[in-house]
Amino acid sequence: MSAAEVVFDYFEDHTRSADSVRHSRPVALGLLCFAIGGVSVFMAQAVLGKLAPFSFDLVSMVLMAIWQIAQGLAFTAMLHLVMEFEGIQGSAASLFALMGLADLVWALAVPLALVLRLVAPGSGWLATSAFILIGLLSLGYRARSIQDNYQVGAARAWITLFVPYVALVVAMLLVFTVAMVTMFKQFMQWIS
Repeated sequence: MSAAEVVFDYFEDHTRSADSVRHSRPVALGLLCFAIGGVSVFMAQAVLGKLAPFSFDLVSMVLMAIWQIAQGLAFTAMLHLVMEFEGIQGSAASLFALMGLADLVWALAVPLALVLRLVAPGSGWLATSAFILIGLLSLGYRARSIQDNYQVGAARAWITLFVPYVALVVAMLLVFTVAMVTMFKQFMQWIS
């Protein structure tokens, strides 16, 4: 099955696509899809004029694509480890390819940004809403990818999907707490 057929099947007949991905493990397709997702987000932000920390150049676009690939690798690794700890068997390479296909939804951001730029040129809340909707759609496809790769139910897939996000929030809260305690100690030493 060609890469184009895998992509079309992912959105039309996800079980067939998942079977194909499980057998062939197209990691290169996952890399390409993550890169396309990153470039699409970059281009959509450029169209909307929201590239605050970056300039619109090739280096920034490549950095965004590399960031998206690295995030995809890390996220896939965490999800696979969670599933392995639970004793559920599946392939990390297949999950990476399926997660890349789920990230391909971000390609919708560019045409949507162009339409929003024409219809409502100064409406920031509309653009934010569009990005949130695309993000939620991507999350839905990621949960479905977990279901298809590990043959688990929807509830287990959604819970597993949010474990890395919860871990990240907890880690950030711990870092923030340590920083606040350190600042408080420094302040107490300074005033005494």
